[in-house]
Amino acid sequence: MPRSSFYYKEIKRNYHEAKEAILSLYKKNKNRDGYRPMTFKLRQMGFNLNHKTVLKLMNELGIHSILRKKKAWKTWKNIAYCPEFAES
Repeated sequence: MPRSSFYYKEIKRNYHEAKEAILSLYKKNKNRDGYRPMTFKLRQMGFNLNHKTVLKLMNELGIHSILRKKKAWKTWKNIAYCPEFAES
C-alpha cells in the first residue's frame, strides 16, 4: 500500500458561513435564484465554491428556486382553410 494512501485523511469541510450567505441571498432575492446565479453571487462575495457544492448546500437547506409555469401550447386548428395555399 502506498504511504500516501495509508496516511490519507479526508478533510471535513465546514460550510456554515456559506450556508448563512446562501440563505440571506435566497431571502433577499425572494426565492427566485437557482444554484447557478447563486454561485455567481457567492463568488462576488468572496466564497470560492463550485456550482455542485452550492447545489448540494441548497439541497441540505431544503431551498430551491421558483419555477415559471410553462405557457399553454396553442394549436392552429382554428385557422381558416385556404385552397390557394394547399395547391402549391
